[in-house]
Amino acid sequence: MNIEELLKLRSNALNHENKTGYPHLDLSHLQYYTEDAIKNYGVPDLSMYGLLYKSIIENKMQNLVAMEYFGRKITYEEFLRKTNDYASAFTEMGVKKGEVVSIASPNIPEVFYAIYALNKIGAIANLIDPRNNLDRIKQYINQVNSEKLIMLDIVYPKIMRIIEDTNLKTVYTISASDSLPLGLNYIQSAKTIVENHRKGLPNCPKNDVYMPLTKLVSEHRKEISFEPSELTTSESVRDNVAVVINTSGTTGTPKGVMLTNKNLNAVALDYRYSGMNEEVGDKFLGIMPNFLAYGVGVGLHMPLVLGLTNVIIPSFKPEDFPKLILKHKPNHFAGVPSYYQYLIENPKAQKADLSFIKTPAAGGDAMDQKLKRKTNEFLQRHNCQSKIVVGYGCSENTGLAATQIYVGESTLENELSTVGIPALNTGIRIVSLEDGRDLKYNETGEVLLTGEGVMKEYVNNPEETQKVIEIKDGIRHLHTGDVGRVDEEGRLYIVDRLKRMIVRQDGHNVFPLYIENVATSHPYVKACTCVGLKNEKVVNGHFPVAFIQLEEGHEAEVEKIIEELKTLALEKLPERDVAFDYVVVDHIPETGNGKIDYKYFEENYTYDGGLSRKRIQN
Repeated sequence: MNIEELLKLRSNALNHENKTGYPHLDLSHLQYYTEDAIKNYGVPDLSMYGLLYKSIIENKMQNLVAMEYFGRKITYEEFLRKTNDYASAFTEMGVKKGEVVSIASPNIPEVFYAIYALNKIGAIANLIDPRNNLDRIKQYINQVNSEKLIMLDIVYPKIMRIIEDTNLKTVYTISASDSLPLGLNYIQSAKTIVENHRKGLPNCPKNDVYMPLTKLVSEHRKEISFEPSELTTSESVRDNVAVVINTSGTTGTPKGVMLTNKNLNAVALDYRYSGMNEEVGDKFLGIMPNFLAYGVGVGLHMPLVLGLTNVIIPSFKPEDFPKLILKHKPNHFAGVPSYYQYLIENPKAQKADLSFIKTPAAGGDAMDQKLKRKTNEFLQRHNCQSKIVVGYGCSENTGLAATQIYVGESTLENELSTVGIPALNTGIRIVSLEDGRDLKYNETGEVLLTGEGVMKEYVNNPEETQKVIEIKDGIRHLHTGDVGRVDEEGRLYIVDRLKRMIVRQDGHNVFPLYIENVATSHPYVKACTCVGLKNEKVVNGHFPVAFIQLEEGHEAEVEKIIEELKTLALEKLPERDVAFDYVVVDHIPETGNGKIDYKYFEENYTYDGGLSRKRIQN
């Protein structure tokens, strides 16, 4: 679709005329974007490194701070020089164009240099969560046939046990102390040795297989001229794979998501035109790990392309979220919804002035309306001019499909329930769950995504790729596995994940999010998670059971609260959509990434005809 057609659709949306009734044809969300933004629609034919380089030179950002790491400030010029040193070293060490180099490390500057350096020479970074178990790490290395691995030194005890079962020939080691200010680096190195000794773990050796990367890079430094010719290339690079993100994906089995230069550049540029009110030099709190699509796209590439200062947090604990906000005073940050519960309950935050916050964003999991409302009220009381900005996306769409920065003239209910409008380079189509036909405004079905953020494919897995990528009207569509709807203004609402949908014993489909939102509307319910439990006497179907965490001080009122919840559910929901049982728990468990751990309840509880019981573990 050309620029003139997009501008015409924008005019139609603004004037509420010539609409077809189908969201994917009308593109009503374009009314929220300026004409200038739409005229810049699309993504340039540049690598990740190329777009960053172009942004730095054109905006004269060389002397601005690109990253802060434990007090050390790294300018954009130093970042480019380091990246070029790494690129020269990788080339000298035999890294070839198209080769996949695996990286297993949290966020530290050396990982960021390596990602852009590999991208500059046309190689691919396979990003691995080092917290994974041995089998999973081995699977992620082998599925891309990596011969080279960059790893944080403390990951050595895992790698040493699996290296013989991989094709790895060289392991480049990096340390959290490599970029620390002078003095702190020696302390950190000593702490690592002592901690390994205490745990009985071996320290990483230095030999022909395990080589310290920073030392090798120092031997291959190359001057950089900062000339536009740096970007000159005779071949197209936009569709070249830049990174591989390892995820369970939309179909539940581990796989590698291949994201291209175009995908990652689209995310960065989408934020430029999203109205997030950023200014060059603003601070961004980098707590999302690089091995997530959202982490590499929004947590790394976006802030650097936009000229922000990325405050790198390598080891993040959700309970530290308030302390980091108050210490670093970031203007922009993104986390999963549960992090905000820590913020609004933190004693030191109760008297804090949060006027420095411009974009408090949440994504990666559904944010229930009660927490959203409480967060907005907290931010307003503490002088923040923005409400919580909820986003929506998935790894296969580079982590960003919609954002709530724009919601237009909206009711409170809409603000609490919508995930916003599609990103500039993203299209949304809603199709029937039964027969795949296109649906109109406010009709609920599966959410399909199109546009520049849609992944290339899964690594060496055409069968799984075909399950989620469908060609409709000549355009690649991504099946998200999410159920949602789009209203007449172009706003997207997510009802639930298809894989979270509970099929009852009578075949009726129940979406847990409806039950959760009703439960958390009760003043004494702090949080709720609804899952489908099996009954050992019933062959087919599952029973919706709501697990609730009460607000402090109401533990003695359990029976009364549960009865009130049952009444409330029948008032708000159809009879077949209510929970069969309510179970009070001390807390709602979370995964390592801060998302709700639904599997914990599914694996540890059964429904026994009116009562949910914890399984007896042998």
